[in-house]
Amino acid sequence: MENDYLKTIKTISIIVIVFSCFIVFGNGMGAMVILLISDPNATNPIPDQHPEGFSFLRSHYLQLCFIMLSIGIVNIISGFGLRKVKNWGRLSLIVTSLIISLSIIIMTFFFITSAFKNEKFGFAEILMIILSLSIFLLPFILLIRFLTKANIKNFFN
Repeated sequence: MENDYLKTIKTISIIVIVFSCFIVFGNGMGAMVILLISDPNATNPIPDQHPEGFSFLRSHYLQLCFIMLSIGIVNIISGFGLRKVKNWGRLSLIVTSLIISLSIIIMTFFFITSAFKNEKFGFAEILMIILSLSIFLLPFILLIRFLTKANIKNFFN
C-alpha cells in the first residue's frame, strides 16, 4: 500500500510538470504574439475588439501572461520537488494551487459581472462561464485535497 502511494505521488508530479509546461508555453507564446503585433507607441497594446466589461483583461493581458508564466515555472520546479518526495515541493504546489483556485473563483465573478453588462449575454452564456471555469477549478481542488491528506503527508519529511 505504501508503494502505491509513492507511485501515485510520482505520477501526479509528472502530470503537474507536463501541464505546467503547457502553462509556460501557452502564456509565453501569448505574450510574445501580443508584443510582436502591438504598436509600441499605442497606449493600449491590444486592439479594442472585445465586449464591454473585458477591458481589464485587454489592458493587462501581458501582466497576466507573465504572472501565469511565473506560476507555471514555480509549478515545474515544485513538480520536480514532488517527484523527489520533498516537502517544499508539496507545500509549494499547495500554495500555487490555492492561488490559481482563488484566481479562477475571482475570474468567474469577473466574467459573470461583465456578462451582465453586455446585453448579448444571457442565462445560457452565464451558465457556460460557470461550468467551464468550474471544470478548470476541479483539478486544483483535487490536487490540494490529495497533497493535504494525512497518509500522503507522512511520505514527506
